[in-house]
Amino acid sequence: MAFDYNEAIRKLCKDICLRVPEFVNFDVERIGFYCRTSRNRRKTGTWASVTPLRFQNGSPVCVHTATRLDPRTQRPITQRFYYTSSLTPQRNGRALLYLFTIMTPRFIDNLTFNEKLLTIMHELYHIDPRFNGATRRFPGKNWKHGPHGHFEIKSQYFCDKWLSTDPPLDVYKFLEYNLADLQRQYGRVVWHVIRKIDLKPITEEEAFALDPNLRERYGHK
Repeated sequence: MAFDYNEAIRKLCKDICLRVPEFVNFDVERIGFYCRTSRNRRKTGTWASVTPLRFQNGSPVCVHTATRLDPRTQRPITQRFYYTSSLTPQRNGRALLYLFTIMTPRFIDNLTFNEKLLTIMHELYHIDPRFNGATRRFPGKNWKHGPHGHFEIKSQYFCDKWLSTDPPLDVYKFLEYNLADLQRQYGRVVWHVIRKIDLKPITEEEAFALDPNLRERYGHK
């Protein structure tokens, strides 16, 4: 039987979310687990990523505001542009809120067990604690990662917290192996690839239909 790397990551994340208090309200069934092929096998570069499928406060619409000068009056004019995700994948009939992507074979071959586990915790911590499809945000300019070193400290804390609960070995043992090890043990290793998700522009009315709260906020001229 082939070893499904995506499914192994999913089962691992499900166990983590059951045992780590900061993640207990995450519904792993609404996270899609996929892989992308890394262009090289160097250790540097992206190892994994979490892609939110919603935007700030969980809205399905991204609003971009731009201000320009009217060439006739030289007065500032504000324009709004609306976007939504180009792809809305589902699992068991429910829309996914996040995509958890592993870069293969870079993640599998170049990281130690501890580095792989730290990377997984790091990516889970990017998920908004309300699990609304948006990214966790921090105050200030560095809204994505918070104060310097914060993510590294928290990721290590989550690793220690989870391991202290004595999780079953078969849930995480695969992280100790590189691709050749897994192939020797299982014969074949498979993973699922998803195409890149981009933003697609939509009209104002389409945006208001997707998120009625936007009409209340921007519908009055």
